[in-house]
Amino acid sequence: MFVIFSSICLCFADDFLLIYLAIELQSLVFYVFATFNRTSEFATEAGLKYFIFGSVISCFLLLGFSFIYLSFGSLSFELLFSIINTKPLTFVFLGFIFVISAFLFKTGAAPFHAWLCDVYDGSILSVTFLFAAMPKIVLFSLIIKIYFFISFDFLQLWSSLLIFVSVASIAVGSISAIYQKRVKRLFAYSTVSHTGFILLGILVCSPFSAKSLIFYIFIYSFLTILLFSILIYASISTDRSIKFIAN
Repeated sequence: MFVIFSSICLCFADDFLLIYLAIELQSLVFYVFATFNRTSEFATEAGLKYFIFGSVISCFLLLGFSFIYLSFGSLSFELLFSIINTKPLTFVFLGFIFVISAFLFKTGAAPFHAWLCDVYDGSILSVTFLFAAMPKIVLFSLIIKIYFFISFDFLQLWSSLLIFVSVASIAVGSISAIYQKRVKRLFAYSTVSHTGFILLGILVCSPFSAKSLIFYIFIYSFLTILLFSILIYASISTDRSIKFIAN
């Protein structure tokens, strides 16, 4: 219920403060979910890593919002959109860099993907399914909203960072997946690769690219649900947890 509530708040948020509170509420639930299997050392390690990395990134996110508020005196999307061309850009670029870096961490883009593989592998299968499906859709919709409408004047400044992250995500996700023997780590690197392709679509920044991104995210979500449903069904029917691609 908390995950669904925070996701709805993120979809309809028009204020950076509301975004921060919703992300923290969602992250708090995910910290608990990652350690849901109390008898597993891998689950404890996954939850601890997720908590430490997530706490540090939350500080960066809050720092970025603080820089934006310091420059404009407001955190509202509507007010920022109306005054972004008239106010000086002191601290604004740095604030947006911190914000987009925090979002890239949350989506598991390279080189911010170190936590993703361990959390996917250490969590139970149903929790991994939730990690792969729910937060990615909401966060990408939020990135598209901010990138297209709020920070349009900073597209040239963001392009170099996003191009590097996109290419790195595709390369790291595709190459690393070849050598994986564990199923959930394979899906983790697949997520990293898909994140790179989605970020490339965001870089185009046109109405056609927005429609293509929505379609791509819909297909990605549908395939994620289908794949994990097959794994969960196979685990239940065989009464054993499927961990490796081949024994």
